[in-house]
Amino acid sequence: MAEGRFGVGDPVNVLSRAKGRWMRDGVVVSVLAEDAFVEDGTLRMPAGACKVQYDRNSCAKWIPPISLEAEIRPADFEKDDAVSVFCRSMGRWMADGVVLDVLPGPEFVDGLDMPAGAVKVAYATGNNAKWIPPRMFRDELRALRAWTPEDGDVQTVMSLVREVAEATQDALLAFVSTPSAAPAA
Repeated sequence: MAEGRFGVGDPVNVLSRAKGRWMRDGVVVSVLAEDAFVEDGTLRMPAGACKVQYDRNSCAKWIPPISLEAEIRPADFEKDDAVSVFCRSMGRWMADGVVLDVLPGPEFVDGLDMPAGAVKVAYATGNNAKWIPPRMFRDELRALRAWTPEDGDVQTVMSLVREVAEATQDALLAFVSTPSAAPAA
């Protein structure tokens, strides 16, 4: 069951009934902790309902917990998708990742047995690459999708700002510590 699986900021695929297809650019922008009236008090939603934005942020909808499994699913990945990758050796998320390859079926690659759907990602300014199987997506891979929080969710915004700032600072430090980047004396 999908209930409780999604949090604010999670990238998701959203079923667009109007277009009759799954939209890959969805983002969860709100999750209700308790029953509440939403949409200016005109719609009652139960605890666990999710509001998602999708279709280049032009559409939004509330989805009750009973419909989550049919209406949204965790984001999938395609070649060239922008991603954030968890680097275990550094113990942090790297926000400059890109999907290099997605396996259509099980395959032995780079000395590893990988299942269908496994992705190869490059990150840390392209200096590192690794394969990530689907069972590890939740812990090691985040799709980067554009979104704007509507309800002033300051904690979520600040968390995202800190992640980008840390990645920028790391890149700057790497550049400055590179001998060829130092100014001539």
